Amino acid sequence: KKVLSILIGSEYTKVCEVDYKKIYKNKNIRVYRSIIFDTPQGTVEDGFIKDIDSFGGELKSQLKAAKIKSDRVIFIVNSSKIANREIIIPHVKEKRIMDIIITGASEYFPIDIEDYILSYQIIENKKSVSSKRRQRKLEKKERKLAKKQAKIDKKLDKKKSKTEKIAENMELMDTSTSTSSETDTKDTTQDKLKEKNQMRLAVYAAPSDLIKNYYSFARHMHFDIIAIDYYGNGSYQSIKRQSKRGTNMYIQMNERDTIFNILREDVLVLQRTVNYGLKDM
Repeated sequence: KKVLSILIGSEYTKVCEVDYKKIYKNKNIRVYRSIIFDTPQGTVEDGFIKDIDSFGGELKSQLKAAKIKSDRVIFIVNSSKIANREIIIPHVKEKRIMDIIITGASEYFPIDIEDYILSYQIIENKKSVSSKRRQRKLEKKERKLAKKQAKIDKKLDKKKSKTEKIAENMELMDTSTSTSSETDTKDTTQDKLKEKNQMRLAVYAAPSDLIKNYYSFARHMHFDIIAIDYYGNGSYQSIKRQSKRGTNMYIQMNERDTIFNILREDVLVLQRTVNYGLKDM
């Protein structure tokens, strides 16, 4: 079904009427109509809709003029009040993720969590099919290489003269060196396996009164809220659908801020928001 994707900014409001189907060739999303209009002055501040009646009246008239009739809505919120952090957790089932986030929330955010609503987005999921099986394969490979090296050493040893052999024995090679290198190899292997059993998450904390504000506005407009998303995540989801090969940086200049997204293939490596935008220019 068609939905309205609405971004309410302090300067401009953007609305897209879209739907999503797997059969579409162009990345599954189809845009039917889109409009941009000036947000009535003083009605919106840092994501909060301060004057629901005035802004609601303007939005209704703009939707009517554009012949947009959908009432199912996804709000995209851009507010400095929303805190976001990137965290890494061990690979777990998705139903357990929120429990882990709630447990560590006080470490991620220096705020009173009771006044905030938490959410997350999986950025990267490094899951190994079977760590033990992969570890056994790596150990087997190491043993094969060791046997191969031993055969080569044996052949070389036969070619050496007695004088060379005595000279090597006299050097008293430190056996601890080889032992430590073997341990280092095993440690590296285990580290790699651990890395492949991790999840990178973007965790968001939005003030409860901000979310309630949007639900109040939706009731006033007779909208059915499908979702409320953070602007940074909305930006990333859009960019990753058109991300090119390799590592690329995407700079999105907005009214009051600029978002830098660095993607490797379609995976978000880094996202930063700078508090300078087009208005400052």
